[in-house]
Amino acid sequence: MGQMTNVTDAFLSRQQWEKMNPTECRLGVYNDDILMFYQNATATDVDFDLPTNGVMQIRTGTQEGFVMFHDDDISQFVVRPQDERLFIVTGSGNTWYLKEWNPTLENGGILRDYIWKSKQFRVPRDICMSALQVDAEAYPINLRLWLDGALVHFQTVTSDEPFRLPPGRAKQYEIELSGQHTIRSLVIGQSILDIQSDATA
Repeated sequence: MGQMTNVTDAFLSRQQWEKMNPTECRLGVYNDDILMFYQNATATDVDFDLPTNGVMQIRTGTQEGFVMFHDDDISQFVVRPQDERLFIVTGSGNTWYLKEWNPTLENGGILRDYIWKSKQFRVPRDICMSALQVDAEAYPINLRLWLDGALVHFQTVTSDEPFRLPPGRAKQYEIELSGQHTIRSLVIGQSILDIQSDATA
């Protein structure tokens, strides 16, 4: 007998789920990802900023999985089974459009900036995370850091060299990355030596 698994447990709290108007959500499957189409979300505060109407893409095939949010107000959708391409209907009133969702570059897609934000990481006591490293395929990458719910740092990262963060102790940490380049890893630690030790371990 199969087991049920909460695939978003590592990314979303129950309170964050409740902000997404879950009783009105619709689910679909696309290239082994789970898509959740939602509308009228109330998540507009700084702890969980996302489009009011959009798509949550849940990828479970990797070791750790991840969640992506897309700013697309979709009325209807269908997956073409022969090539796993997803087509959507958008619009209102007398004006409606049929288009492919998230097409590849070969099918006319374009690169758009992404925004990735971590979940709220909590520790038992106040600590100072003073160093960070972003390993990406290319740069720049924009970074934002929240301590205990307050935005305390913004930086444009231009290389994979570790760098120091402004001083500050907190029990709760959140990190946001944005850009167009693929991120291979992100490491945060209490010192640059900690980060370098993780890299060589």
